[in-house]
Amino acid sequence: WLKQPQLATWLKRGMSCGGGMWALVRAISLALPALGLELDDLPAEARGRVLLLRHALAPGGGDPAGFRLDDCSTQRNLGKEGREQARRLGEDMRRVGLRFSSVFSSRWCRCLETAELMDMGRVEPLDALGSFYEAPPKGVPREPTLAALRAHLESVDPAADPQLMVTHYVTVQAITGYAVGSGEAVLYDPVTQSSRQVSTGTVGSGAPPAATTTEGAGAPPTSTATVVMQPSPSGAPAFRPPTFTIAVAACSGIASLAFSTLACL
Repeated sequence: WLKQPQLATWLKRGMSCGGGMWALVRAISLALPALGLELDDLPAEARGRVLLLRHALAPGGGDPAGFRLDDCSTQRNLGKEGREQARRLGEDMRRVGLRFSSVFSSRWCRCLETAELMDMGRVEPLDALGSFYEAPPKGVPREPTLAALRAHLESVDPAADPQLMVTHYVTVQAITGYAVGSGEAVLYDPVTQSSRQVSTGTVGSGAPPAATTTEGAGAPPTSTATVVMQPSPSGAPAFRPPTFTIAVAACSGIASLAFSTLACL
């Protein structure tokens, strides 16, 4: 449509006025879809990055009363479907030739079991991947945990094979801005702080139900549908608004461009 002579002339005049350029850029940037990755793309895209993976399917939400981190029997654990999902994830990653320099996991048993069943390398527990979905003592303190994780991410070698981190919904969301279902992943670049969601071929359970005692930013959304996010810029990630909102914003930007163009005629 940019090849239409009349429209091209209007755009040129509008951009020459200054304000129209910003309107156009704003409209296009808001209208662009999220740029995701297929699993097959990862070997070529993942060097120097971190694959943040939410643990495989574990029925329920949060952890039961009497939770103890050193006793798996007191925790919410993977079900049969979740164990099969974890094995399949590992098989698919090996099939595409994906290799990791390190495999880290939250100390929660559902994360450790996911990482072990994936069989992508020796699993190292990492406290910084712990869940703050619920406040201590059932969860870890949010801000110190995220600070430790960000420090670890900053130490990632940009020339090395990627790292795999098996963690929780709240951790992935806090670092990347993406809401992920069980077994879903986001590729994070520590240098640019940008994120791209990865299609793992799994059907996740979406966001966990709201916790009654959360610390920090609050409970995850209660919807079972995965919230679509936009690639995060360098800085804090942000939710992608619904499609209708994007359309309205894009139309608003284009309208601003049209008015600024008319003002120059």
